[in-house]
Amino acid sequence: MIPPSRDPKDGQTRGEQGQSRADSDQTSSDSDQTRSDRDQGAADLDQLAADKDQAASDRDLARGADREVYDNSREARVRTRQARRETSVERLRTASGRDETAHERDLSALARDQAADARDLEDDGHDAEIASLTSFFGGRLATSGRQIVLREARDRQRAACDRARSATHRGDAGEDRERAATDRVLAAEDRVHAAEDRAHATAEREAEEVDVLTGARRRGPGFADVQREIDRARRGDGRLVAAYVDVDGLKATNDSEGHHAGDLRLNRIVGVLQANLRSYEPIVRLGGDEFVCTISGSRIEEARQRFAEISEELGLTPDDGSITVGFAELAPGDSPMALIDRADRDLLAARDARRHDRRARL
Repeated sequence: MIPPSRDPKDGQTRGEQGQSRADSDQTSSDSDQTRSDRDQGAADLDQLAADKDQAASDRDLARGADREVYDNSREARVRTRQARRETSVERLRTASGRDETAHERDLSALARDQAADARDLEDDGHDAEIASLTSFFGGRLATSGRQIVLREARDRQRAACDRARSATHRGDAGEDRERAATDRVLAAEDRVHAAEDRAHATAEREAEEVDVLTGARRRGPGFADVQREIDRARRGDGRLVAAYVDVDGLKATNDSEGHHAGDLRLNRIVGVLQANLRSYEPIVRLGGDEFVCTISGSRIEEARQRFAEISEELGLTPDDGSITVGFAELAPGDSPMALIDRADRDLLAARDARRHDRRARL
């Protein structure tokens, strides 16, 4: 019995499948190129942001303490931080895209290897079939037998082409794996750069929110901290006290001993306040010698006692560490400004009372 011959349409189907895989791989490559272009754009944006940041710092340094220039420089830094954050997000997206592309390429390479293996197995079986057919007919092939053998010869030629295509696919699969490995390395680098961008932006933000001299919070971010403490108190027992602190005689110290001595006084006073208040209780510098603190979960009597202990500790410092403090309890509907304003009025009343007592003693 003559073994059945292979349908030529099978080779055509495999060719179409191979072309489909090639088209899919090309689409994946195009997608990867698009992500690479976006990554390059993000890098350019990051470099531009860094240049703007440096220029802002140079202007601030060159023009000294001019308030308008400082504000412009600060706004430029804020925009720079925003640009870096956006770059960080874009880099993370690019890293994820590279990982996805690498995974797709691995799958494509695996599919190509499997297709090549299948072709080789099929072609090996077909070669054995042709050899059996040739042996069966020997030298006595009839016309129909010759036609069958000729068809099988053409099939063998197509099988050889399939093997060549399979070898090419295996080579392409290897290249895909190499590109996938490269993509993963680049994705890891992108994540590292994104983390550095976030750390840099956080450090800049913290530097701008803290008073360099004393370590207290600056006015703007400090008021936000006070609002946070107000919100937290209202979610709890509603108890919160604002303490308005004024450093006594700072101008006299600056005039008699110099501003450096006055700066040391401020620094030591804030250090004592930080040591006696909880870490989440803000200390905000409002002006040259004025600060405001909030004390959570306390009434005015308790707050007065705490600051009496703080004043006693300040009296042990080498310089004059005396302070005057006014207090105000949180009331319904209070904003940070309303609460602080009442504490300021209490401070003025305390200072007036102390002056009255001094005159009475005289």
